[in-house]
Amino acid sequence: MPLALRINSPWGNFRYAQTVRRHCHIKRKNSIAKENQMTKIQWELQKGMKLAKCRKCGCMKETLEHLRTFLSSIQTETSSDLLTNIQNMLKQMEPIKYSCLGCDYCFPAVAMNMFNQSFPEATQHHR
Repeated sequence: MPLALRINSPWGNFRYAQTVRRHCHIKRKNSIAKENQMTKIQWELQKGMKLAKCRKCGCMKETLEHLRTFLSSIQTETSSDLLTNIQNMLKQMEPIKYSCLGCDYCFPAVAMNMFNQSFPEATQHHR
């Protein structure tokens, strides 16, 4: 039901209000879900950055650079915090020794998978 639809009945305004509330609830719920995902992405990246092999890996550097590019274009408190942390992580990176080690558990790959699921528009934005 479109937000601007008003039904000419005794319940019309009530239905309109329900629709607006439902729409706002869904938007807020999606926003909270994205913020939770950004927190999880940050945890994954931080766990990887504790490992010397990740600080020298091309996977980690490319992931951090991609996230920095996208997060610079959106304005939320959580994205701003994550962006600051990513910039600090990029400063901690060491000279790249390998493009990918093929680790069984790759922290930047897990973070990017979470990111792409939460922000499908980022894949289109990056192209």
